[in-house]
Amino acid sequence: MHLKAEPSLPLIEQFQQVAALIEAFVVKTARARKMPVLDIRTLLCIARLAARGADWSRPGEICEHTGYPKNRVSEALGRLCEQGLVRDCGAATSDGRTRAFRITDRGRRLASAIVHDLQVVEDLLRCAMNTQSSDGRSAHLSRTVKTLRAIPTGTLRV
Repeated sequence: MHLKAEPSLPLIEQFQQVAALIEAFVVKTARARKMPVLDIRTLLCIARLAARGADWSRPGEICEHTGYPKNRVSEALGRLCEQGLVRDCGAATSDGRTRAFRITDRGRRLASAIVHDLQVVEDLLRCAMNTQSSDGRSAHLSRTVKTLRAIPTGTLRV
């Protein structure tokens, strides 16, 4: 992806560039792991929910956070279970219609590796949002684009 963040670009266009590069990072990461993008997003969602104190996650909760339909999330959860990245904890409701899933240690390590690469980007975006001048925001966004381009993918070992 050859996007160039320039200070003269409107702020919305700079954010669009950052969003496109983050999406490209997720796609490259998914390809390197030979996983669908949906599986990566589902895993990251479960990891975020677990980090916030959730013992387990239901497909409906994951749908709310990812925007994917329930049948697609359920398929992703099945694949993640097969790979040992999440575990099916059984029924989450008394009628047994909803299942609960928990991230495994292996899944947590993979999610942490992906999030670690994106943490630098998040920090730069926070600085951009907290900067009062438009020139300062543009400079932070330009650094964010350069950082995203520099993140190596395909090197995650879990």
